Amino acid sequence: MATANTATTQSTPAISTEKQLPKNYAGFNCATIEGRVFHAEVVSMNGEEFLSVQVIQNLQDDDDGCIFQFTNSNGLMGLFKKGYLPSGRRLHLTGHMKSIEQVYTDKVTGEIKLLQRPRVKMDQAQVTLGAMPSKKDA
Repeated sequence: MATANTATTQSTPAISTEKQLPKNYAGFNCATIEGRVFHAEVVSMNGEEFLSVQVIQNLQDDDDGCIFQFTNSNGLMGLFKKGYLPSGRRLHLTGHMKSIEQVYTDKVTGEIKLLQRPRVKMDQAQVTLGAMPSKKDA
């Protein structure tokens, strides 16, 4: 049942007296982590080649880890191509956190599924290389 005030409000277009909020700018959101190279591969897109790197770091004891992902198209890609950026290599990664993801959409079924590990995409990444992984005995 409508009251007189409700009927009046519905028939009169709403006029906002609030000030428009200023544009929202992202904070710098800089993070530094120490982790291990989990996966790295050279990717080609639109005729350009770049290195996609995933670094894994455990945020708590005994967790599955968190993936920090970034791309590079200069010196780090050269090191990767020469074999100096294998899985397991330790490094320090500093950069701007661009996004955080915990789910993905399965392209075949259209279902939304959980990632095995949360993924933080980094931008403006700076890397300091650390120790190489120990060689495995044959």
